[in-house]
Amino acid sequence: MGSLLVPYPQYGTITQTGTDLRNARYQSFQLRFQRAFDHGFSFLATYARVWTRSQWFYDPQDEYDRKLTDFNFTVTQSGGSGNPAVTADPTHRFVTAVNWEIPVGTGHAVGSGFSRPVNYVLGGWQLSGIYTFTSGVPLIFSSSLTAPATVKQLSQQGAASNWFDTTGFAVAPNFTRRTNPWYFDGLKGPNFRNMDFSLAKRIPVTERIGVQLRLEAFNALNGMNWSNPNLTVTASDFGRTNTQLSGYYGRQIQYSARLVF
Repeated sequence: MGSLLVPYPQYGTITQTGTDLRNARYQSFQLRFQRAFDHGFSFLATYARVWTRSQWFYDPQDEYDRKLTDFNFTVTQSGGSGNPAVTADPTHRFVTAVNWEIPVGTGHAVGSGFSRPVNYVLGGWQLSGIYTFTSGVPLIFSSSLTAPATVKQLSQQGAASNWFDTTGFAVAPNFTRRTNPWYFDGLKGPNFRNMDFSLAKRIPVTERIGVQLRLEAFNALNGMNWSNPNLTVTASDFGRTNTQLSGYYGRQIQYSARLVF
């Protein structure tokens, strides 16, 4: 039935590209604090607050009528072909990076008189870390369904718990227009938190040649970042966050050694 609401249904799927059709707006407030490398220490912290707004069709009937509505999400299209995709952007993003040469060993306040063997063990250490926080993105209900006017977020993660209250959600009756909103105020997916850490040591061989040993830990705290909950109302895990974020893994550690000259 829905296919009869689009222009020229007898031609099947038609993709319209490169058309001056809708407006989009992106605004951000950005802060940056940086301490330049001095006395073996540097620090960088950035914060961004993002607002996005795009025009899109509320349902197939509005698409047929060429009636656009302003929504707080982003409509993207890959290249000059393919169907547009509706995506949400995180509102808050915070990233900080620290680099510290531990002041112990030759040339430092502590241990400047170390013998060479002792300095090989205790001197020349360097710590680095990057911490990233991203707020959860608004959950986009792209399909037509029966839904309540408001939804309470429960923020419970795991296969046995619901991320939001699923009461009142159901499959939309046949041959009816969409009535549910694309998103609900205050209903967002899980936040993202991650810490990467490295520990390095430089061992001097001569004045110009040295060996650097390095240990790197990705997701050093072995935290868990969940994917957005399942938004398919007919799925058995509807409303639950029971999968790990795609491309994110538990703690990974790697070791390396290199010659520096």
